[in-house]
This record gives sequence, structure tokens and C-alpha cells, in this order.
Amino acid sequence: MNLDLGEHDDDDEVDVPAVLLQFVTATRYLQRPEVPKSKHFVEYLLPALDDERFKEEVRMSRELFEMVLSKIVGHKAFNLHGKTPQADPRLQLMICAYSFGSSGSSASVENIAGRFGVSEGFVLLCTTRCIEALLSVEGSVVNWPDKEERTTMVLIGEYLLADSAYTTSTHTIASYKKPAAGVMSTNNERFNFYHCSTRIKIEHTIGILKGRFPSLQSLRIKIHDKQTHRAAVEWTQACVVLHNILLEDSYFDDNWTKYREPEVPEMSYDAAVMDGKDFRETIKERVLHSRKPARRFVQ
Repeated sequence: MNLDLGEHDDDDEVDVPAVLLQFVTATRYLQRPEVPKSKHFVEYLLPALDDERFKEEVRMSRELFEMVLSKIVGHKAFNLHGKTPQADPRLQLMICAYSFGSSGSSASVENIAGRFGVSEGFVLLCTTRCIEALLSVEGSVVNWPDKEERTTMVLIGEYLLADSAYTTSTHTIASYKKPAAGVMSTNNERFNFYHCSTRIKIEHTIGILKGRFPSLQSLRIKIHDKQTHRAAVEWTQACVVLHNILLEDSYFDDNWTKYREPEVPEMSYDAAVMDGKDFRETIKERVLHSRKPARRFVQ
């Protein structure tokens, strides 16, 4: 667009504000900042990493990386024909896997863009494409209960176990909160012990998932509407899909299992509904009656 107004004849009437407005609306950046980038990491360092370091970077072995790539490379997200050819799907999956496996400041889009020598927008585009492609194979690697199965998951008299952050009801039995005085009765402490012993397997499962993909420990998606909520859910689903695919990996870093859920601040003990409290008392009596007191609880 020619903005040299001096080229116009004196008799020409130039609507300067209109010209400037047209220029601004036709230009994405008035002065686009140059962001320093380097592809040395991708082109030279990453291929030279030993197997252990490669696994730390992308949370999987080289062999399984290629296997995952083969499962999703044919997806339409990687085969859109635009004005410019798409980047190598291998690079896109690598960026996505690194994003899944990062937390804290290393998980920022700016940091990932600088590490791989690409733009911030490209990082977001890669993760979006890879998540879409991973979710397309979800049905073959993740078994979720359908609508009919969900209605029969909790029958009359059955209930779910939850930690003390949840409200106790006739369908959800939460562990006892520590009283404000700091002293919990022996029976409540015993019940919490058995309660926790039953829940420990699912806690370990979630811990392993968050250990392998630390982005789930502090997801960098601010949820403020249905679209961002959907994005957070799909990010989590994609991590579950990738985790299940990678169960074939003989390599698993023990450090990935060391994640533990942070303690939830104590809430008011009156948060639980009374019907739920009564039901929990009934369950507690049954549990304690059927089990011998553990030695640690004998006074």
C-alpha cells in the first residue's frame, strides 16, 4: 500500500484518516518484533542425544516416538494444503510431546518456541494438531464407559471413595477431615487408614500420569468459558491416550512416579451434608467391625 501522500496532485482530495485506517486494518503488525530463534537444538543437538536424554526430552523412547508418529501422521490435521507447506509432522509431535512433559517456566510457550527455533504461534498450532490427531485414535487405546454403562456404575448401596476435599453424600464417601482442635478420634483415624488403603491404586495411577506428563500438574490453560474448558479436557485426554500407547515402553523413569497430590487446605467440617455424614457413619461401623484394629491404633 502506497502511503506517500506527496505523490498526489494538489487538486486531489486525500482522506488521510481513512487511508491510515485502511492501512492499519490491512496490516497485522505496525512494526513486527523480531524474535531471535535457533534450530540448532532440533537439527543438531536432539538427534545427537543418547537414548536416556532423548526420553527425558520427549518422555518416550525413539522407537516408540516413531510408532506414535506412524499412528497419527495420516490424520487430516497434518495434511491440510494451504499457501505454505506444513512443517514435518515429526517436529510437530516432538514439540507437542515436549509441551506435555514440561511444567513451570519451562512449559511457557515462549520457552518452547525458543528451544525449538519456531514461533509461539507455531507451538500452539503443533499442540492443537497433535491433540486432534491423538484423540482420533482414542477409541482404540482408551476404554471409557458409555452412557448406559455410566448409569450402572454406582448401584443402590454402592458409593465412590474420595479424599476430604469432597463433600460426603450418599453416593460419595470422603475421608474425615482433621478437626480444628487437631485431635481425631481413634475410630475416625482407623477408618481413614482403610479408606486411604483402598484409594491408593487410583492415586498411584494419577501420580504416574502426572509424573510422565508434568504439564498436568499445573495446566497452563486459563479456564474462563466453554472453549477453554474443552481445551483443558482435550489436553488431558490426549495425555491419557499417549500414556496408554506408551505402556509398551520398557523404559520408565522412576522419578516420574514421585509426584504426589498437594494437600488441600482444610475446609469447614460442616460442608458435608447430614445425610451423607449419617451414611458414612454406617459405612464406618461396618468397616471397623469387619477388620481387626491395626497395631498402630491400639491405645
